[in-house]
Amino acid sequence: MSDVFEEIDEEVRQDQLKALWDRWGLLFVVSVVSIVLAWTGWVLWRDSVEARRAEESAAFEAAVLAPGGEGLDALDELAATAAPGYAAIASFHKAGLLLEQGRPEDAVRAYDGIAGEDAANRRLQGLASLMAAMVLTDLNLADEARGRLELLAIDGGDWALSAREMLALLDFRAGDLDAAESAFSVLSADTRTPGSMRQRSREMLELIDSRRAPEAATAVSPVEATEVTTEPPAAPQEEEDAP
Repeated sequence: MSDVFEEIDEEVRQDQLKALWDRWGLLFVVSVVSIVLAWTGWVLWRDSVEARRAEESAAFEAAVLAPGGEGLDALDELAATAAPGYAAIASFHKAGLLLEQGRPEDAVRAYDGIAGEDAANRRLQGLASLMAAMVLTDLNLADEARGRLELLAIDGGDWALSAREMLALLDFRAGDLDAAESAFSVLSADTRTPGSMRQRSREMLELIDSRRAPEAATAVSPVEATEVTTEPPAAPQEEEDAP
């Protein structure tokens, strides 16, 4: 008798499973297939990204080791076709290579190209502008350098403090000691200023003071000069009578 009930229970369970499968089976299969496809796609994407990175790494190494113009051409191609990371590295290396070859104007154009690239990282864009300004400063093109630096010096910018330091140096080189002193004073007192930059600012303030010291010493009024230089000579001592 118990065997009969067991058979009935088994049939009921099978009917329930069949009903559940009929209702949810297709959704279950689709879900499993979707998960498998998603996992497979992620693995393929990861492998393709790693393979591309390996290719770009090898291409960058070859470009760095290539001689002269050949290396510049390879870096140009890598900057145009590589993913943003290696593209930026290639562009910066190209600018540095141009500087080594004694072509600072071309280096400035390379840095400006990075700064104007829409796909470039904002920090890298700012760094490129800062590097271009440094090269322009070495070329004594202070106005062009200042134009780039003033855009970077806006409060809250990634390179604001570095840009302000360079602007202060431009003022110092131009002989505007008041403006340079004001800028270096702000940098030396700003808690956000890195320690090394704060130390440089203090050294520049000392240098400005030393430049002003000779000016202060020579800034003597005519009356003061007369008083100093027209002091009457000491009266001659009377000769003692000979015995």
